[in-house]
Amino acid sequence: MTDELLREVDEDIRRERYERLWQRYGSYVIAAAIGIVGLTAGVEAYRQYGIRQSEALSERYVLSVNSALRGDDPQGAIRALAALAADTTTGYSALARLQQAALIAKLGDLPGALEIYDSVAGDRSMPPALRELAVMLGALNAVEREDATAIERRVVSINVATSPWRFSAREAIALAALRAGDMDRARGLLRALADDFAAPSGVRGRAAELLAALDA
Repeated sequence: MTDELLREVDEDIRRERYERLWQRYGSYVIAAAIGIVGLTAGVEAYRQYGIRQSEALSERYVLSVNSALRGDDPQGAIRALAALAADTTTGYSALARLQQAALIAKLGDLPGALEIYDSVAGDRSMPPALRELAVMLGALNAVEREDATAIERRVVSINVATSPWRFSAREAIALAALRAGDMDRARGLLRALADDFAAPSGVRGRAAELLAALDA
């Protein structure tokens, strides 16, 4: 009876520690990953797939994004991005929808943001790079509301050797495992990311930081 009680106390202590760890680092890691990707997404997509559009569309996109980055009128920026997305079926539409989702998530409407990310991910008329980016951003945003199995299902299409987002997919799975209290899985994934020189430096750095926190 005493041994059982001690085990229960030990489990409660570990659970509380993992919850504190998640509260301290989980949201930070998600925000950092999304922020880094968000800043480079448009440029990288254009570089890889050579999206070419009219100067008018380019100017509208830049103006909308600048408005979003300033943050002085988020609702106006959301409306401008939605209008741009509706006016074209090109890569600009996907980029505008992704920026719109990021703003909506920042304002606290996570279900609305996930709906947009999933819509872009499933839109076969969009460039593959932007569809994969939508999958990854959707998974990172969903970590705090979906279980680990659901997150792994979300990223199955980009957790492959040919996807440029495979490391971020594994980071999302590691975060989901951490949130679920599966420390062995989280450690294994994070250690693999931290030791993989092919992974982006930001992903490796965040993985190493989380490992250090787990082992503290």
